[in-house]
Amino acid sequence: MILFVYVCITCYAVYIFREAFVKLAHLEGKRKDEVLETSHRLWNNFIFRGKPGPITEQEFIDMTNNEYKEDRRKFTEKVRKDCTDDVSCFDYKKQGFVTEEEFLTGCKAAGMENEQWNKDFFRIFNPVEGKIEVNVMVEAWVRFLTEEDSSKKDLIMECLQTGDNA
Repeated sequence: MILFVYVCITCYAVYIFREAFVKLAHLEGKRKDEVLETSHRLWNNFIFRGKPGPITEQEFIDMTNNEYKEDRRKFTEKVRKDCTDDVSCFDYKKQGFVTEEEFLTGCKAAGMENEQWNKDFFRIFNPVEGKIEVNVMVEAWVRFLTEEDSSKKDLIMECLQTGDNA
């Protein structure tokens, strides 16, 4: 799941991201509606946590930490479901994998303009024939968002530490 926390997250910023994504992906009809609905649900559930928004970065961090501390197993299950839903939006044709083109479109819609970094980010998932299985991406994001043991290999963290993705 690609998570970008701004100083203040607004509902309008979410709207801009969702619209940019479906436009860049050339999604139409039922698939466009599914992606917009999934994205709307994800932002409301995972980022805003049911609040009407806007929220600050600190509010997001506090809500996430509190949820994690209350019940780590439940939090991890929720994150896995949210990550599955999020990554499934990138899988335009619902084939169980994400292509480099689909991945780069998502990055661009999210405002990540450094194309070389985005390509390197795609490669951390070890694509096979230019594709990454959805579950591989999901599990990498779940580990990044829930693992406390910093000695365990974390593909997302490694990539984020390599440089600027803006």
